Amino acid sequence: MRKNLTTLLTAVLLVTSAGIFAQTAGVGIDTTTPNSTLDVNGKLGVTDIDGLQAPRLTRAQLSAKGDALYGASQKGALIYITDISAGDNTGPRVNINDVGYYYFDGTIWQKLINNFSNLYNADGTLTSKRTVTQNGKDLKFVNQQTTTINNSVGLGIVQDSGTGTRSSMGFSNGGNYSLFIYCDTNSESQISATGNSTGLSIGTGFTNSPTGINFVTTPVAGANGSAQVSIEPNGDTFFVKNVGVGYSTTTFAPGEKLKVSGSITTATTTYPDYVFDKYYNGKSLLNSKYKFLNIYDTEKFIKENNHLPGVTSINDLAKTENGLYSFNLSELSTQTLEKVEELYLHVIKQQAQIDAQKEQINKLLDLTQKLQIKIKSRK
Repeated sequence: MRKNLTTLLTAVLLVTSAGIFAQTAGVGIDTTTPNSTLDVNGKLGVTDIDGLQAPRLTRAQLSAKGDALYGASQKGALIYITDISAGDNTGPRVNINDVGYYYFDGTIWQKLINNFSNLYNADGTLTSKRTVTQNGKDLKFVNQQTTTINNSVGLGIVQDSGTGTRSSMGFSNGGNYSLFIYCDTNSESQISATGNSTGLSIGTGFTNSPTGINFVTTPVAGANGSAQVSIEPNGDTFFVKNVGVGYSTTTFAPGEKLKVSGSITTATTTYPDYVFDKYYNGKSLLNSKYKFLNIYDTEKFIKENNHLPGVTSINDLAKTENGLYSFNLSELSTQTLEKVEELYLHVIKQQAQIDAQKEQINKLLDLTQKLQIKIKSRK
């Protein structure tokens, strides 16, 4: 009896010293007026250790309890796993793979707070769709670092007014935005240099292999686009279709590939003035290899070669993939002017011969008239 009394007194003293107060509304620790089933007040002393500790055990210790010990009656039980180096994570312990708090949901142990990835220092994976409402606030990525987006990404901003959706991306190197990429519903997509930009460069660079640029268009709705303009790695540029220069819009005749409204300027290393230089001075520094042929040698050359001397033969012209002849327009222009100048020289020489013959004819006519007069006078 004395032993039991001693035990009871000890329990009362412990409860009293701990500040536990039982009320009909609940149990209070360090409070006489608990506001819930269990209400714990912290202590004010700077050396008092406050906190509430759940039962602590290792995963091995929990595994040793088996799979059937906890059931529906233990739903809501809270524990803290201190070590996971042993034991298993099968059955009701399937989620116990980290140190931390777990609660029993009546079937399995669940993490009290699932592990989450801190965007600023850890990687993570979205498990469902997420929407961030900026609510009039800016979302900025600053500092001179690299931001990488792999695979496909959609950036959409619903317009504040009007209809449709505008997808846009702006870039700034301090101050106002300098570059915008826009894509409006049922409208043109745009790349626009703005703000303090002094130009807009589009190109390739620092690639692992030589890289060009293709400009692709879709001539038929719903069809895949095809390259219409290609810039090769070395800078060569090819147009698949027709080209108009100086026109805001125009139509092309069948087979017409280039239309120019205005003059065309080309550069060449020589000019056919060497024809006159050679003819009158005996040599020309413009083209030391040039040789002026007289009309008889020209005729002979034409008969033997079926083309004018100094003009590219049709046999030397390249052909396109469509079987059409391809020639150098600047070269042909120079050759044509060369032949025109030669023709003028032949005409000038011919005119000189005509004038000389005319003078001789006039002299003969004058002599004939005089002879006729003498003959008549003798009769």
